[in-house]
Amino acid sequence: MKRGERYRTPHFNIRMLKSPVGMTRLGIAAGRKAGKACARNRIKRRLREYFRLNRDRLPRETDVVFIVLEGAPAMDTKQLSEELDRFFDTE
Repeated sequence: MKRGERYRTPHFNIRMLKSPVGMTRLGIAAGRKAGKACARNRIKRRLREYFRLNRDRLPRETDVVFIVLEGAPAMDTKQLSEELDRFFDTE
């Protein structure tokens, strides 16, 4: 993902690129710095659920990749939603 737009929130790096398949897709990268496997899996489940519930608010025909940073797995679902809502409302 060398091209595209890069953004940063307190807990995520977000990269967006026009999708070659014409639909909005999600990618998640959570490395060991984000925490142990249980915590990484939990944040990935929360991001997938956020994507499922808010797909219509995300840019159309775009690949969106969330890169999880330290501290993100400690967030609860409400905090995650608020952070991403603020980001996508300002887009």
